[in-house]
Amino acid sequence: MELQEMIDKLENADNPLFLNINKSKSAMLMLIGFKKGMTLAKHTTSAPAKLMVLNGLVTYSESNRKLLLSLYESVEIPINVEHEVYASEDSLCMLIKD
Repeated sequence: MELQEMIDKLENADNPLFLNINKSKSAMLMLIGFKKGMTLAKHTTSAPAKLMVLNGLVTYSESNRKLLLSLYESVEIPINVEHEVYASEDSLCMLIKD
């Protein structure tokens, strides 16, 4: 799937969509597309990660912090910490894992 195809599919999606851009033994780069009101349900990561907003507005939540992220803002995601992402607007985010 290409980026434009993912954006087109978001129109009828019920959940966030993912597009792997690059995956190697040492790192992963993924795009996550959201429609307004979508939530990426609570989950954890086993590798250091960074979430950056490329378009839109999302809320990143952990048990003890909540961050509103807009254009080009990012958050470091700790290992083994439960978190979720909610889209207040149609949004496109980049996820980088080491």
